[in-house]
Amino acid sequence: MLGQYNQPVEFVSPYSRNPIAPIYIFQNEHEFIVESYLVGEMVEIVSGDSLLYTCIIKKDGKIVIPNDIFGEIELRLVRGNITYYAFVVL
Repeated sequence: MLGQYNQPVEFVSPYSRNPIAPIYIFQNEHEFIVESYLVGEMVEIVSGDSLLYTCIIKKDGKIVIPNDIFGEIELRLVRGNITYYAFVVL
């Protein structure tokens, strides 16, 4: 056992009990806008087992997906060792 919740001063666990904060992404057709603190993070567009597109979030927080990618796709935002997933329709 790593520690006890009712007496946390006795042992500090290396694992956080707080959930990961959500990321909000706004979509307008093939353009996505994220908050400025995500600038420079990597985005992957996946369909099934295929990686369709990869980009880095620009200074203005915009992600523009090429028009030839359409249908239901999986958008992955990689931030350090955490990957956020969302299914969107283009």
